[in-house]
Amino acid sequence: MRTPEDREALWEALEAGEIDAIGSDHNHRFKEKKLGDVWKAASGFPGMETLLPLLVSEGHVKRGIPLERIMEVTSTGPARIFGLYPRKGVIAVGSDADFAVVDLNGKHTLRAEGLHSMAGYSPHEGWELSCRWCTPSSGAPRSCATESSRRSTDTACICPHQQRGFERRCMR
Repeated sequence: MRTPEDREALWEALEAGEIDAIGSDHNHRFKEKKLGDVWKAASGFPGMETLLPLLVSEGHVKRGIPLERIMEVTSTGPARIFGLYPRKGVIAVGSDADFAVVDLNGKHTLRAEGLHSMAGYSPHEGWELSCRWCTPSSGAPRSCATESSRRSTDTACICPHQQRGFERRCMR
């Protein structure tokens, strides 16, 4: 893992606009495949589902990086790189409306049992997050707006995922 100084330099580069895209090397490897000799252990770890919550909690809530910047590197930038923009990566007439609703005051502890990955663990197990994703089961906030035109101080909509047109398969 990187040093604290390296991690802070990455946050500074993200805020300064020096990073075009952020992704995950998500691989739902089971924990038992990761144990033992580092050279024989399976590569990758589950991270796709936690990428955006960690960026919003650590980047926006703790460091003040604008939500629009996080949206740019997780959605708009990757959509441009892969030739999907403007169908993906933006909330606009004629584009796919992929977005997430986030409670910016919804502190919670990240637990593997609350995730959808088949891996059954998270390298971020036990992290205290400063925000919560609003899902049908958790209850959505009453109002929602982008940060630049926020009508509420505790909710925001951001466009994080490019899901439409991609088939999701579960593999064991």
